[in-house]
Amino acid sequence: PRDEDFDKLKQAYQYVESTNERKGMVLVSGYNGTGKSALVDKLRLELEKSSQTKSTPHFTSGKFDLHQHSEPYSAFVSALTELCNSILALESKDRNYFIQIRDSVRQCLGAESTLLLQLMPNIKRLLEDDHGPNLITGLEALDLSKRKLRFNILIRRFFQAICKHDRPVVLYLDDLQWADTASLELIETILKDPNLSNLLFLGCYRENEVNQGHPLNIIFKKIKNQTADVEVDNKLSITRINLGNLSLEDVHSLIKDLLNMDHDYTKGLAEIVFEKTNGNPLFVVHFLSSLRDEELLTYSIGKTCWDWNVADIREKTSITMNVVDLLKSKLKKKLPTYAASVLQIAAFIGSTFDVSIIELLAESVLDKDRLIKNAKARNTTTVKSCLQLCMAEGFIVDRSLRSRNNKRKQMYGFVHDEIQSAASSLISNEKRDLFKTRMGNILVEKLDKGELDKVIFVVVKLLESNLKIATDEKEQFMLARLNLQAGKKSKESSAFTSAERYLNNALDVLGPDCWDKDYAFALELSILMLQVDCCNSRYEKVQNRANEIMIRTNGSIQDSLFAYFVLGEAMHAQGLYEESLQLYMKWLAQLGVNFPRKFIQVAVLSALKKTKGVLQTLSSLSDMLDLPPMEDELRIHAMTMMDRTARTAYLLAGQSGKPFYACICILISCKVMQWTVNYGIVSNSSQALLSYSYVQIALYRDIKGAGEIFKVAKQMYDNQMIDGSNSPTTRSSFNNVSYLILNWMVPIKELRKVALEGYRSGLEYGDNNGATAASNQFITNVIQTGANLCRIKDDINTYRQQMIDQQQCFILPELKASLYMVLMLMGQSATESLLPPIEKRSPRMRVVELKLAVYFGDYETAKGLFKVAGTHILAKVAPALPLVWNITMFEGVAAFAIARKSKGLKRQKWRAYGNRIAKKVHKWVSQGNPNCIQIAHLLTGEQYAFDGKIEEAKRKYDTAMSIARRHGLRNDVAFSSERAGEMFLDVGDLEWGAHYIGIACNEYRDWGAHGKVQQMLEKYDNLVKLDNVAE
Repeated sequence: PRDEDFDKLKQAYQYVESTNERKGMVLVSGYNGTGKSALVDKLRLELEKSSQTKSTPHFTSGKFDLHQHSEPYSAFVSALTELCNSILALESKDRNYFIQIRDSVRQCLGAESTLLLQLMPNIKRLLEDDHGPNLITGLEALDLSKRKLRFNILIRRFFQAICKHDRPVVLYLDDLQWADTASLELIETILKDPNLSNLLFLGCYRENEVNQGHPLNIIFKKIKNQTADVEVDNKLSITRINLGNLSLEDVHSLIKDLLNMDHDYTKGLAEIVFEKTNGNPLFVVHFLSSLRDEELLTYSIGKTCWDWNVADIREKTSITMNVVDLLKSKLKKKLPTYAASVLQIAAFIGSTFDVSIIELLAESVLDKDRLIKNAKARNTTTVKSCLQLCMAEGFIVDRSLRSRNNKRKQMYGFVHDEIQSAASSLISNEKRDLFKTRMGNILVEKLDKGELDKVIFVVVKLLESNLKIATDEKEQFMLARLNLQAGKKSKESSAFTSAERYLNNALDVLGPDCWDKDYAFALELSILMLQVDCCNSRYEKVQNRANEIMIRTNGSIQDSLFAYFVLGEAMHAQGLYEESLQLYMKWLAQLGVNFPRKFIQVAVLSALKKTKGVLQTLSSLSDMLDLPPMEDELRIHAMTMMDRTARTAYLLAGQSGKPFYACICILISCKVMQWTVNYGIVSNSSQALLSYSYVQIALYRDIKGAGEIFKVAKQMYDNQMIDGSNSPTTRSSFNNVSYLILNWMVPIKELRKVALEGYRSGLEYGDNNGATAASNQFITNVIQTGANLCRIKDDINTYRQQMIDQQQCFILPELKASLYMVLMLMGQSATESLLPPIEKRSPRMRVVELKLAVYFGDYETAKGLFKVAGTHILAKVAPALPLVWNITMFEGVAAFAIARKSKGLKRQKWRAYGNRIAKKVHKWVSQGNPNCIQIAHLLTGEQYAFDGKIEEAKRKYDTAMSIARRHGLRNDVAFSSERAGEMFLDVGDLEWGAHYIGIACNEYRDWGAHGKVQQMLEKYDNLVKLDNVAE
């Protein structure tokens, strides 16, 4: 009867299997008992049979449960555990393939793999050779508002690691109508992942329990518009199969096959079965079974066929009976009282259950002596014998698990959720809540802390009815603590919607006066609720709850810390950086760490002088490596808060261009240095030392001194990584600051690998902010160092999408500005919509406009941008950025170009402006910046050209071109050559002018700047012919 539907299912699998670049989703809907699970099981069996001739797909499954619908990721836990076990089993069967997958998982997940242990503990067996236990702390370093996002990314990477090999993965989740919100969001992110293929997702759900507003329907609509039966888009195939009840003809055909009898003879039986069951497949099967049990359907040895009487069936069976009633009746008839009671307990535990838990409950809940009076004849005096009988009768199946050491954990599962429903209904509604309460209390009483944590969601569900009726304060606190524990566990799994529900239960059962009842518990609960509210983006609640904590803690600096910290994160998530900065500074002020609004530059000088004095107490800077760890807990928290404050201030400095924020960064760096020397090392001491190195560059251009400090900072950081006192999540930010220091010490092109390492480690360790900043550094670097513009455009679009996916949009405007520059140089369509309104453009974004104006010879526009993007502005906003020395090339050239075309005082004014820029560059060269050497030669050439010293200018232009060529800076070769060509054309030397302009065109072309090439061809059409410049 289901052949057509099964063909659809097979085709969906074949679509995925045909190439490892596709994925599919099959949604099987229908009423309960219509055969949804049976259809998928048939596919599984067929795939297992076909594995004899070709490789077996990874088929993994999980089932959501009515009695566990609050437990986050319950079906995913089963599916991922099964998937891990199937991979581990390959170690003995196909070791080479196992090693490939194991290495892929390690590579894709990196150190953050330990964050998935909560969901699938057995993943540790795939990773045990790679990571130490301390890396689990990396989760705490993640921004709260990004934790769910990061968790989902890790799950996607896990599937990517397995799916990229030859064998497809079939992920089957049943009873989606009972799925928790976190699971539905995870399904969405898996199916929408453009980097995930070779996967078939199968989902079954009861259509009568899923209306238009159901979360499941909302998720499906997000994934794809549900208008067609089969749709293919972006390599995702979506197939919908709706299973209704069987028709009379189908029922007739089924009965004929089951009884192996003539079609005409079984017609009457088929009609009565259809009449009683309405064609529901599950009901049909169990109705036939009940007829046999009641001897209304018997096998006649004399006739050698089955026999029945339609009139007897009609008379002796109830037409109002549904499948649950039928199964309930069957349970009572088939099972002794004790066995039925044991199965009833199992039904309240879940669709899959641990035998040891059932044994514990049966011993305490059931009156065994009374219940087994008539059971001995059937050998059902123990829980295990009862469950074996239930399995023999077809009510449950063995779902036991084996560990790596072959130890067996005895588990069973219900064959169908209707059987589970029937078993749970064996007790009346009036007694059900009391029965569940007894079960819950026994588990709380008998299980130790670790065992209770494993079943905490089950326990909370069993005691759920007591939340509103508990009046005894002891019981209220027990319920509150259990829900707090469930909330914690949900939060650790990034299931924040579930966590919110449990924590609200804890708060509700205690009432508004919980602070007066138990201050410590109320504080712990409130902080956890605060974090969950932030993770759920409920920022108004975060504000209100944080305010309450600040009031309730009555000025306690220690107790109010998390309120300030989480509220600051919530403000960050909303883009309220100034507000979060003020909040952090307010908390620090309570410890005497102040940041004056007025005369802050004076405070900076004083702090630098004090820090220098503190460092002089050491015999050498390297003595800092031997300092003891800091022990004062409050100071340690303050160091963390200062680190957060400095990051926020640095962000604001780049956005606003105000020196105030840069001064805050310096003050914090000085304070952390002083505390480190005086009180000991903490995890961000190496970062502070690195920042102090940055200060030497930013304020004094002391490149040699900065280099010495950098070496000590790097050694301290490496030491902290080895001993585990530093979180791996700081690696990306350490690389980012290192980049700002090293660009004054080593050739800029060599720092591409530093930026890429910062990006890679940021992604690997969950520092999305650091990864985003590093990607922007990389893009700025490759533009600055002459990488192919077409490739840069692709990289920018890749990074843009990743920023959007990870909700890291604070640097997105700068990345769009870089894209605007690239497109303009390439001669492709680029609109100013890529740039924000002028009043919102940061100095770094205005640099793009300045560079483009100079590249295309629009010196008047460039002149107007000096005030907002010139060297003196950038030196105040971000004094160590590569842009500071790089922009001097454009600003200096523009000044000399303007001077050449000006007369009188203006001519001298712009000549003097250019000379000042050149003098600054020569000073940086003398201080040791290798990146300024060719710029110094170029600007000296501009000076000679202005003075009419053509030969001297030519030598300097040639030297600048030679240095740029040696370092692979094709763009700078082109720019210097163009300036030389223009000098010769200005003095009427067409031969040399054409020579240098030709070189410039070729270099610009190889760079990919076809827009610039076209401008030069139009400008110098008599000098450079199109056939001289290959397309």
